[in-house]
Amino acid sequence: MKLSLILTLFFASVANSYLLPTPGSGDCGISSSTDDFVGRKETNLDEFPWLALLGYKNKNDDSLKFLCIGALINSRYVLTTAACVLLRNSNLSVVRLGEWDLDATNDCDSTGCTDAIQEIPVEEVIKHSEYKLSRKAPKHNNIALLRLETPVKLNKFVKPLCLPMKNQTDEASNFIFAGWSLPGFFQDRLSKKSKIKLKIVDQETCKQSNEKFSLEIMESQFCAVGETSGIDTCGGDGGGPLVALRDDGKGGKYYYAAGLVSYGTKICGDPKTLGVYTRVSSFLDWIEENVKE
Repeated sequence: MKLSLILTLFFASVANSYLLPTPGSGDCGISSSTDDFVGRKETNLDEFPWLALLGYKNKNDDSLKFLCIGALINSRYVLTTAACVLLRNSNLSVVRLGEWDLDATNDCDSTGCTDAIQEIPVEEVIKHSEYKLSRKAPKHNNIALLRLETPVKLNKFVKPLCLPMKNQTDEASNFIFAGWSLPGFFQDRLSKKSKIKLKIVDQETCKQSNEKFSLEIMESQFCAVGETSGIDTCGGDGGGPLVALRDDGKGGKYYYAAGLVSYGTKICGDPKTLGVYTRVSSFLDWIEENVKE
């Protein structure tokens, strides 16, 4: 890469970094969530308020279907995977935020009700230029940004997720994933947002697990598996964030995006067939280079 291009990308990254909330500032990663649970548990109304449902228009009948997940990282951008913006026969159209129960008109529980959901058109899709959509491709650089047509209205039920800190060396080994198990090939959709726990798998085991599929694992990827046998991410969870907790240095904690659901296997929840995740910390410069006012 030419020096001039390297310098251009560097200064673009520095110039745009202020557009993203600072980890530990209280402006991102704030959720009422607790990791004191086992198996799959229904979330509270205000847990994981950064989760975004990606809505697609079917090319044949124009109906809207939610097929992937992303994470709000500021009032204008959602982070997801490149695979989710390249779904065949579907046009990514809108992003829905503030959702809890997909089957309810109004989301309420014993504590009260959420604010109205926000459904915002996608203005621009920015996928990593080096991601290749092919069965034979290695599935590297599986990351994308969605720029929304208008800024979201931040509230108790819609808040951004933090990104990892640059030069963060204490990488997480345990994660939480939340979603709805959207229509995939191997599971039924859930009505209400639910959460599960996952744990990281050492990189060598991750590589060996994927060798049989002729897929090379890079340092920008990692494997994880559900802590509870048979409970894991699956076919309809693509693009969703694996989040981890980190101390803010002030006596509190915040969540940050450690990984994105990249791809898995046909046997969800089997520890012998490991799911693969995009390591978000490997793409911080790319994210900063591609966000704008």
